[in-house]
Amino acid sequence: MTVSEEPTPLPGRRAFALGYVQPEHHAAPAGKSFSQRLLLLHIDDDAPLVVTATGYGLQTAHVLDEVTVTAGGNQLAVEHRFFGTSVAEPPDWSRLDIAEAAADWHRVIAALRTIYRGRVLTAGGSKGGVASLAHRRFFPSDAAGTVAMASPISQGAPDGRYPAFVAAIGGTTAAQCREDLRRVQRELLLARPAMRARMTASPLGFTRLGVDKALEDAVLELPFLFWQFGRISRCVLIPEEGAGDDELFAFFEDTVILYNFSDEGIGALRGFYVQTANQLGWPAHEEAHLADLLMFPGGDRAGAYVPEIDTGWDGGAAMSDLVDWMQTEGRQLLLVYGERDPWTAGAPSLGAAVDSLRLVAPGANHNVRIADLDEAGRVAAFNAIRRWAGVD
Repeated sequence: MTVSEEPTPLPGRRAFALGYVQPEHHAAPAGKSFSQRLLLLHIDDDAPLVVTATGYGLQTAHVLDEVTVTAGGNQLAVEHRFFGTSVAEPPDWSRLDIAEAAADWHRVIAALRTIYRGRVLTAGGSKGGVASLAHRRFFPSDAAGTVAMASPISQGAPDGRYPAFVAAIGGTTAAQCREDLRRVQRELLLARPAMRARMTASPLGFTRLGVDKALEDAVLELPFLFWQFGRISRCVLIPEEGAGDDELFAFFEDTVILYNFSDEGIGALRGFYVQTANQLGWPAHEEAHLADLLMFPGGDRAGAYVPEIDTGWDGGAAMSDLVDWMQTEGRQLLLVYGERDPWTAGAPSLGAAVDSLRLVAPGANHNVRIADLDEAGRVAAFNAIRRWAGVD
């Protein structure tokens, strides 16, 4: 473990940037290794330890998770393997799977247990929440409880549960909004030459997918992405019928975040596309109303974003196994979802999981927090966290 203390604005805490050497393949520890980046926000040796997952690269801002605040604990944020600098060179992409990542967490927790005497809780949001659940599946005794926020468990590549969910978000209140989004999708593709020209003129590169496919994939995902981080209040921003190309493109660019479809964005998220193509699954997007305008029907697939890497869908084995474990052997699990988050279509049932909760926050999107729950949900969630952490 390498340790470097750094200043923090958090009162009563000390901050440490850590690096912990991990084997690329845990079954062959003498092989290649990498230094996994960690950020420790310390308060007390006797306080609980909350291990949080980004699921991606490490966010270095000194921000406390809701679980950490509720438990009054220390916080250890973990960069996911094969993201950021936590990767061996050259990477063996076959070692980017949920079991290897869970073993990373297991070794880190074992190392920190030599210092911290309180209980361990694990937590994560979105892909990070899936990682925290997968860690408990392989090492259930490592933590006294796990909190996963907005964490979908997709079971297809693509998973056909998502389009129907997106088509009903907001109920009758948002019916016109959903129809307007479908109209804008068609208008964008009907104005393909103008949209291509604006994408080509941007500082981003689109050689990996090609401009036409990057445009088409982003248009297909537009309603999903609109609701993922938006709210009904944003419906007034949808361009009216007959809007000019500049207004259409500005709305499109702001909603889908074109960087994520560019060479730069895909390069930064290669690990996401590899994991999604292999084990995590991929949401389907409705195409029927655009069929006459598509150049690449059925082409919005994770593997297409990383053709240089050998990927292969496992048929849903990993995610089915995770859900089966949760429903039959899971204990002390808290799942929180947003009512209007498209990813909630992938929310699993907890089945017979012991001392576990699945809660949905009214009106919330992918940025859902425990604080967004109704009063009964908040009380139940915060009480569970305190009970699992062993604090008042």
